[in-house]
Amino acid sequence: MVGSRRSTVTPDGGKKMKAKFLALILMMGLVFTTSGGSFSQNAAPKNISFKILTINLLFSEITDRTLRLTRIADYVQSTYGSSSTTPVDVLLLQEVVGGSLVGTNNSAQDLQTLLANRGLTYYLDFQLEESFLIPGVFIQGIAILSRYPRVARQFIVLANVETVTFLGLTVTLPRICLMNRIAIPNYGQVNIYNTHLCSECDASGRAQQINTMLNFIQSVEQSSPPGDQIFLGGDFNLDLNDPNQRPGYQTILNNGFIDTYNAIHHVGFTCCDPNSGGACCTYALPGNPYAFDPTTLQIELPARLDYIFSRGKGMRILDSEVVFNNGDWVSDHSGLVSQIQLNQGGAPTGALDLLLLD
Repeated sequence: MVGSRRSTVTPDGGKKMKAKFLALILMMGLVFTTSGGSFSQNAAPKNISFKILTINLLFSEITDRTLRLTRIADYVQSTYGSSSTTPVDVLLLQEVVGGSLVGTNNSAQDLQTLLANRGLTYYLDFQLEESFLIPGVFIQGIAILSRYPRVARQFIVLANVETVTFLGLTVTLPRICLMNRIAIPNYGQVNIYNTHLCSECDASGRAQQINTMLNFIQSVEQSSPPGDQIFLGGDFNLDLNDPNQRPGYQTILNNGFIDTYNAIHHVGFTCCDPNSGGACCTYALPGNPYAFDPTTLQIELPARLDYIFSRGKGMRILDSEVVFNNGDWVSDHSGLVSQIQLNQGGAPTGALDLLLLD
């Protein structure tokens, strides 16, 4: 299931400086792995409102990290304690970093601590992208924070299609997809997938990663009974203003997934026009102080790059909105949050013949 093909490609998006920075780090070494886990499930037929937030944490901005994470924690806290709001149940985090180079042990753990200081308990699962590994100096990965305990987890390394050349050295930047199986009291268990697809690649390379990811999801879900609840979110780097990138998006939909934001707002492909911005943009919104190329100082063009997809019987999408997009900046990305009513029909039952987590 692990893609191993390597190719040199032409970038079709922004964030070049991120890749150059990572390439410099990767000059010290390159390692990648994949791993598996498993679980069993039982669920009772209940309806429940479920809220997911995805946000790219911007690994390269060090000075303002505490402020940026505090804004995220404040937002999550604001969703508690009101009859008009639903607490954020799951946070999907990309560009989670640690090490002396970036001044923290783990930025997802920092956010978990900020939430705990507000009396909010979230379980953390961090998965290292092992090519971004220099022990004690720099690590990068993705993470899931959940209000509910993790029953099982798996991850896969996606097709290796992203290469950058820096100081004469060409390096490959593997990406991953992380799955958490979470147990929701009085409901059952739900599968959550978090990913961060390549930025320094062309549309065909990203399509390869999408195919690897979907094959992975199929392998996890194939033993699940019909109606199982699945969520797939993260930074897909899919700019639908580019017609060449739309087939990858369509492939996800063809696998039964629903774009939760589009389901509510019916935005189509071109809601985020680079010339005017738009409410659906999740990257480089006008006024975002973090969305610029530090070498040229040029402002990046706005795009819709972040998505939350859902799949499953009997779900109803209640709301979806872009957050951190009006002066409360937390990254070069804005956040996307979607609220879904789970399983109006029967809840999933049955068991998966996989290894139960300790």
